[in-house]
Amino acid sequence: MGRLSGALTVLILIAAVGITGFLINIRTARSVKEKLEDCLTLADQGNYSASANQLRNAKQEWDDKVEIMLLFESHGKLDEIEEAMNVAQSYIDKNEINLFYAKCRLAETLLEHYENVEYPNMYNIL
Repeated sequence: MGRLSGALTVLILIAAVGITGFLINIRTARSVKEKLEDCLTLADQGNYSASANQLRNAKQEWDDKVEIMLLFESHGKLDEIEEAMNVAQSYIDKNEINLFYAKCRLAETLLEHYENVEYPNMYNIL
């Protein structure tokens, strides 16, 4: 009976850690993606300083959560997203708007892909 309860406890802990990681990763990806969308909207309106501030907010949120996310995910995907946001920030700081749009859209696309890959389905499992 003790082994069974021990195994059940370990199973519950593993499930709890997995669900927690899933929720943290998905919520962070969604929130940062929404901030990037707002950033692009502000840039479309010609408000580049507000767009740069919104991008900084997105990067700050990403930086706050990335260490936790790395517990559940490999560095490759997360580093690629972070790099795209950093390069977008450098472009908007230099007032290179077309390159800023390209990198910001890339970061947004990478976040969308990351979010889709996190959801378990037949294509992700196999």
